[in-house]
Amino acid sequence: MDGRFGLVGSDARQATAAIQRSIRERKAPITVSHAARNGNEVIARVELAAADQSFKGTRSVLYVALAENRAESHVSRGENAGRLLGHVAVTRLLKQVGPVDLGSAFTKDVSLAVQAGTGTSGWRIVAFIQDLRSGRVLGVAQQKL
Repeated sequence: MDGRFGLVGSDARQATAAIQRSIRERKAPITVSHAARNGNEVIARVELAAADQSFKGTRSVLYVALAENRAESHVSRGENAGRLLGHVAVTRLLKQVGPVDLGSAFTKDVSLAVQAGTGTSGWRIVAFIQDLRSGRVLGVAQQKL
């Protein structure tokens, strides 16, 4: 959860506890807006309001991901051989936008290249801020196209 809590995903009790701990932690106030596709390009605006003092001095970086809403895969080997598996929010592109000063508000317009013929199930843009030292996710937002 947020790159901070490790757990075995099949342990529902442990997963629920980790989610609850993560929810209680402060997050950087990030938003994604004005997302649109224009041919082979997706653009969006990422905004960060100045965070509270608990983030002061944290070295962090902004990433933006382009994820396909749904995808399917035909499994040819292993325990799922012969099955058609559905996947949600499949990341197709991950871009490091750059360093972020959490003590200052900023607005950044980002552009992502899209391969022609992809994204037939729709797209979503996900922006997240990550602590460079610990790997912890400090804030996240998304918008569907």
